[in-house]
Amino acid sequence: MEDLTAIALRLWERAGQRPVAPADLEGILVFQFRWFKPSEAAAAVRALREHGLFRPVPPGDRLELGPALQGLAVPIAYRPPEDFRLPPQRAPLEERILGSLARGSAGTLEELSGEVERCVLRTGVNRPVAALLVARARGVELPDLAREAEAELRRVPPPGPPPLSPSQTT
Repeated sequence: MEDLTAIALRLWERAGQRPVAPADLEGILVFQFRWFKPSEAAAAVRALREHGLFRPVPPGDRLELGPALQGLAVPIAYRPPEDFRLPPQRAPLEERILGSLARGSAGTLEELSGEVERCVLRTGVNRPVAALLVARARGVELPDLAREAEAELRRVPPPGPPPLSPSQTT
């Protein structure tokens, strides 16, 4: 995790300490720092987001340094060690919840995904939370995934209200 933190700090410094598009961060890692291949750079930026080292800035198309790292000193002349490996990529949270739910209940993935979609439409919650609600309704407890969903919700600011249509403003 120390190496990911150092990578995040160096990226933030090179990006001019301003929100930047994920593709630009990947470009810095590949073409300026020469630390990663293009395919690895995308995985590195994804890992930085998953670990909360970078977070989306509304409207969500740019990333900024996570609040826990703000104010930390940027390591001078840091370069990842030769044996550095990115953390293994995990399946998206919804996918893992549905997989656990399918194993813990008699439903198929297709059936469960349909239930999740109906729950999203009915309640307005995001898909991972809807999947957890479906799991609870089916009597399947997933406490670790529920904690992870809660942490993700705390890390990512909720979307604002939808824009008003012209008919609502008059």
